[in-house]
Amino acid sequence: MTEDDLIAKLENRVRRLTEENEYLAAATDDMLLLGGVAQDIVDAADDEAIFETLVQRLGSIKGLAYCAVASWMEDEMEVRHEYAHEWEGSHVGHCHGIDASWGELLNGGFLRLPTLEERPWPRLLGSIVEPAPISQVVVGVVRKRRQPYRLLICASSQPIEDSLAAVLHQLRAIVEARIDVIELLEDVRALNESLDATVTTREAQLTATHTQLQHQVHERARVEQLRRHDAAHDNLTGLLNRVGLLESLGSLMFGNGDTATPFALLVLDIDRFQLINDGLGPEVGDYVLIQLGKRLREHLPPDSLLARVGGDEFAVTLLGVADDEQAARAAKRITRAMAQPYAVAGREVFATTSIGVVLSSDYEHAEELVRDANAALAQARLDVASTIEFYDTEIRLNVVKRLALESNLRRAIENQELYLDYQPLVDLTTGLLAGFEALVRWNHPERGRVGPDEFIPLAEDNGSIVEIGKWVLAEACGQLAHWHGEYEAHAHLTVSVNASALQLAQREFVNEVSAILDQTGIVGERLHIELTESSLLEHGEVTRYRMLQLRNLGIELYMDDFGTGYSSLTYLHRFPIDVIKIDRSFVMNMGKWENEHIVKTIISLAQSLDKPVVAEGVETEEQLAALRRLGCEFGQGYYFAKPLSAAAAGELIATPRRW
Repeated sequence: MTEDDLIAKLENRVRRLTEENEYLAAATDDMLLLGGVAQDIVDAADDEAIFETLVQRLGSIKGLAYCAVASWMEDEMEVRHEYAHEWEGSHVGHCHGIDASWGELLNGGFLRLPTLEERPWPRLLGSIVEPAPISQVVVGVVRKRRQPYRLLICASSQPIEDSLAAVLHQLRAIVEARIDVIELLEDVRALNESLDATVTTREAQLTATHTQLQHQVHERARVEQLRRHDAAHDNLTGLLNRVGLLESLGSLMFGNGDTATPFALLVLDIDRFQLINDGLGPEVGDYVLIQLGKRLREHLPPDSLLARVGGDEFAVTLLGVADDEQAARAAKRITRAMAQPYAVAGREVFATTSIGVVLSSDYEHAEELVRDANAALAQARLDVASTIEFYDTEIRLNVVKRLALESNLRRAIENQELYLDYQPLVDLTTGLLAGFEALVRWNHPERGRVGPDEFIPLAEDNGSIVEIGKWVLAEACGQLAHWHGEYEAHAHLTVSVNASALQLAQREFVNEVSAILDQTGIVGERLHIELTESSLLEHGEVTRYRMLQLRNLGIELYMDDFGTGYSSLTYLHRFPIDVIKIDRSFVMNMGKWENEHIVKTIISLAQSLDKPVVAEGVETEEQLAALRRLGCEFGQGYYFAKPLSAAAAGELIATPRRW
């Protein structure tokens, strides 16, 4: 080896050592830079501080002509350089015309571009002003979890060494990780704030709901207390009602387990109260009821119960009364006190009472006690010689008998025990037969014929009158249709059927009547429906509406037993009555001047109102002559014929006669 070769070899060795030393020095600087920047990045509080720190520290690296952190939105065509460090002699403008996929950059996170023109990437740098031409660009994503994306852009006028590229890549990764941590912390903080706000809102809602629920609980308790009070008290008088009375009687009868104090229960009602109510008006009737309750309270011991148990019925308990004599004295005191007049609108109104009495001994149920007191009251109403009646064995037997009869009556239709008789209705002008009144009868399997005066009130009390009335209506119309078909010359004949207050109160009553007319082929003009004053009174406006509906079917409406009630004239004005029937009590006693004058007055009144009159109870020729003389249009009674079976009525039609 020559000396020159040796010198050359040594020079190469020195050069390699120098390069290695420079590389090591550069690597050491890079590591120091990486460590310092990394620490600054870790210490930074937010991404703004990170970007500022990163750009400032990278600005000290030799060979980099430009360094910036830029933002970019996918739907925008511009990369905005928000943090930039420009070296002397260079200038970077905004970049436009983004037209390449960022998938590789976003997935890889780091790109090292030889030149801007050789790759189909967006123009990240605008115009580079000489004398600092750009040789190479390094691009890295430092935030890709949310938009706008953040890009680290470094440009150099010289090729970027691998070591520097590695440092930049590591810095990019550190920045990305730190930003991820910051953003996650921000997300957590925002979530905590949201949770805190939600908890606060929820606590406020729960507090409001709790307050509202407490208010609702208190309100429900108040309403329930009011409801219980209303359920046990009468709205008009403020006294206990039937429900409250039964509850209080139960407490009296059984006490607290000790021996119960004996007492008497008195049930009383106002005699002829309906007369007061109709004649003076319901306001006066209500006033009398209120004053009667107050008067009762004034004349009763403080420990007595007082209740209004019905329309004009009151109940009173007298503690310590254990025998009939004591109860009778107390009842008489009450009747005397109640007999005193009531001052109403400048007039005196008298209201006497009937009383039913029962002693609490031998009773275990309050309902039975009240039931028997009512039974005694019913007997007191019937007994004109006494206004006070005690419940006894005879009344009990009557009740048992009544219950048995009621049970049998409910099966009477099913067992075909009911039938109809027909009483002729005669035209007094021509003397010819005009029609019949259908009268229901009961052939009891054990007792034989039971009079309508006995079972009709019972049927009205227990409600079976509705079913019985429907059967009577269908049977009578069917029989009339049969007569019309068999005796064509007598197609003008009519049939009258009695209807009760309960029937008129039924919503389907008129529809049922219409259906029966359709089924039997009877026109409405051939059907007459008779109503008593009590049926008109009981359901006033409902009854009037039903009557108008019946009239629309062509049915004539009769007012039965006219003159026996208290408000007959009022009913003629208030209700759509077509025909007036004079009660038999006036016709049968026409020999007396007073009764004949009453009949004459009724007929004159009817004629002035253009309403025909039917006289009931015609039994003698003299009565018939007097009625004709007074201008009465129709009559019925034993003088013409007693109530006839359907067959006998058919024979009467077949053999016409003139009376």
